[in-house]
Amino acid sequence: MPKWGHAISAAGLSVAVFACAGTTNGAASDMPLFGGDPTPQTPVEFGTGWYIRGSVGGTFDKGPVLDSTGSFLDNAIKSNWSAELGAGYKFNNWFRGDLTLGTFGPQSANAVQSGINCYSGIENVTDQTTGDSIGVYAIPNQCNANQQASLRKYLLLTNAYVDLGTWYGVTPFVGAGAGVARIQQNGSVTYTNASDGSPYSADLVLPSTVANPTFLQGPALTTALNPQPNINYGTQNWNRYYTTVKYNFAWALMAGASYNLTENAALELGYRYVNFGSYTGINSTTGATFSKNLSSQEIRIGVRYLVD
Repeated sequence: MPKWGHAISAAGLSVAVFACAGTTNGAASDMPLFGGDPTPQTPVEFGTGWYIRGSVGGTFDKGPVLDSTGSFLDNAIKSNWSAELGAGYKFNNWFRGDLTLGTFGPQSANAVQSGINCYSGIENVTDQTTGDSIGVYAIPNQCNANQQASLRKYLLLTNAYVDLGTWYGVTPFVGAGAGVARIQQNGSVTYTNASDGSPYSADLVLPSTVANPTFLQGPALTTALNPQPNINYGTQNWNRYYTTVKYNFAWALMAGASYNLTENAALELGYRYVNFGSYTGINSTTGATFSKNLSSQEIRIGVRYLVD
């Protein structure tokens, strides 16, 4: 055989040996330990669909406040603020849901009720002939009741939204939420002397010679008061302070629109109505209870960031 024929045969044999060796090594390296085809592994990505959010808003809160006379609490609408943080998941281009925790600014009120009768002392009245006690005289005085009340609301909501498509980068949405509201009321009423504004703390101690007093009135102090006053004898402290906390079922309705600032961040502008449920409070002057419904209407702006 010519030399070039031997060369071709040798080359062919080398290629065949190399091919067989490559096939054998590849099959050995890919072969599972116990036979069968290996199962492909799919990585799980945490970031896809998850987002965090935050918002602030201006609100119009409906709730109890002190009226101009300070005699009772009633419903009124006042401007306020709100702030919220949350996290959620975007299921697809149409549906998403999140959990949010929010707080509202305090609804505070102050009032002064004047013209309250408050005695400044008790004096013994004796018969000018015999010197015997014929009654007692309560020295009249005028006091003011200074009232303060503060209402705080906290809101934990689970929310669901429907995105209604995107036009020119703007995505309108509607949503609803349900959860728990924490409502806290702090209040106080303090009494001062109307004459100089000093704290009222008169010492209404009966004279030691008087056991069953008859309170008298008139220029000569000879006419019995009718009816007789019901006086808490001793040092007077009419001030009261109280704190009440209640947890209510709460719900909300939302609507608004978002705009994509980047692939991950969206700016939101929206409206929300929140119903905090009924609230039972205390009239700080009379101590009577009252029940009112608390609600809020908000205009909110916030940012939603998709975790990638």
